[in-house]
Amino acid sequence: MKQEIKKRWVAALRSGEYRQGKIQLKKENKFCCLGVLCDIVKDELNLSWVTHPNMSPPTIAGEFLVLPCIVSKYVELADTSVQYQGERRFLEYLNDTENLPFDKLALLIEEQL
Repeated sequence: MKQEIKKRWVAALRSGEYRQGKIQLKKENKFCCLGVLCDIVKDELNLSWVTHPNMSPPTIAGEFLVLPCIVSKYVELADTSVQYQGERRFLEYLNDTENLPFDKLALLIEEQL
């Protein structure tokens, strides 16, 4: 992962500016941890958030949890998994199922990506 973007992502997760949500990248002004990443790079990629994924590109469809390919390629993040409690877990799983708050996710990202 590009280190400069990782620093911005970690800072954004710790900033308190983003409300944490689940299941979707962005919904009703709440973000999952991957949605925060999308949000901090969207302007650099000339992307914008949309409500419905069938709207014309370039967009980031907030209803999805999957990190868009354009974002993962740009930030050079091929794998969203980290080591957590002795197992490999995806960040989106830790966000949604384990209910890890952004500050704990930021630490895992900082240390492992």
